[in-house]
This record gives sequence, C-alpha cells and structure tokens, in this order.
Amino acid sequence: MANEHRVYLDHLIPRESLRLQRPEAQVTDPKMMHLSLQDLRDPVRSKFLRKPDFQRETWAWTPEDCVSLLESLTNRQVIPSIIMWASADNGYEYILDGGHRVSVILAWMRDDWGDNLPKDQYRDDEHESMVKDAAREVRRLVNQRVGSIKDYEAAET
Repeated sequence: MANEHRVYLDHLIPRESLRLQRPEAQVTDPKMMHLSLQDLRDPVRSKFLRKPDFQRETWAWTPEDCVSLLESLTNRQVIPSIIMWASADNGYEYILDGGHRVSVILAWMRDDWGDNLPKDQYRDDEHESMVKDAAREVRRLVNQRVGSIKDYEAAET
C-alpha cells in the first residue's frame, strides 16, 4: 500500500469534558437536536459544538476517505447519522459519534485541512510534515473531484 496519509482534523471541534458546568449566565439553550450545513456555517451555532474529551483524536481518515464523504454529500447520498447530546449544564452540543464526518465537512467549508496551524500546535517537525503532506493531498483530490464550497454557494445564487 502506498504512503497512507492521515488527515489531521482534531483542531476543528474543540474537546470538552461532559462534566463541565458553566455559570448559568453563560449557558445557551440548544436550538435543536439536528445539525445542518447552515448550522455549521453559523459561527454562533458552531462555536457550541464539542467533542467529548474521551474521544479519539480526529486523525484516522485518509484523503480518499474525506473526498468520498464530500462526494456523497454533494451528490445528496445518504450520510450515516451523527449522534449528538446537548448538555443542559453548559449549553454545548457534543458530537458523540460522527466527529470525523463533521470535521471533514468543516474542513471543506473553511478550507482548513490542518496545514495552517500555528507552529506550536504541531507535536514536532515530523508531525507538521505529515499533516501538511496529507493536507496537500486531500486539497488536490477535493479540487479535482468535488470542488470548493464556494463553487456550490455561487451555484445557489
């Protein structure tokens, strides 16, 4: 098997303990228990998305896996369910299952495949090199087979 790059997406959805409690004044009622592309575009809604701190790092998918999901999305095919839980204690909406899927969509929407992180966000030079190599590959495949989100937004108008 050729060099199997893994796309680093862990930075797109912050981690948070399920037990975190925020002061009442800071808690926001969840809007609804479904997540749409519009929700991911909405900076207010998306800032309340969290991954539970016990979940694995979001770094398991190859560039091909990422593009395959985006092709399914843009071709309006079935995407597996995303399991979420809204905490009444802190107002966060936790993605319990589907963190990779949501992260890939966020990466596509933001054109953020992990290669523009500040230097101190990489573990070491080898980690930075691996992340940037995978980002170049996924971006190449996205441009070749899916296109940018801006193309789809322009087509809507």
